[in-house]
Amino acid sequence: MQKLSGSEQVHAVMGGFHTGHPGVTAERIERTAEGLAVLKPAFVAPMHCSGFPMKSAIAAAAPDAFEIVTAGSVLTIGDVPPSTRRWR
Repeated sequence: MQKLSGSEQVHAVMGGFHTGHPGVTAERIERTAEGLAVLKPAFVAPMHCSGFPMKSAIAAAAPDAFEIVTAGSVLTIGDVPPSTRRWR
């Protein structure tokens, strides 16, 4: 992501991570969550196809970046401190 964008800052990672399917191991989920946390994104929203174990792993690995985003969610892109987000 950083190489493609030319920026060291990863602002957001959102979408279905395709880890909510049978056969996806706990080890893969943990490695994925830890790999995302290393990037220090400002915002991580695992959505459809991610599964609860991935959501839980990301919440543990990157608690300040983790957000639950569902249909009807309204996102504000920019400098929004975690303490001001409505669902915290």
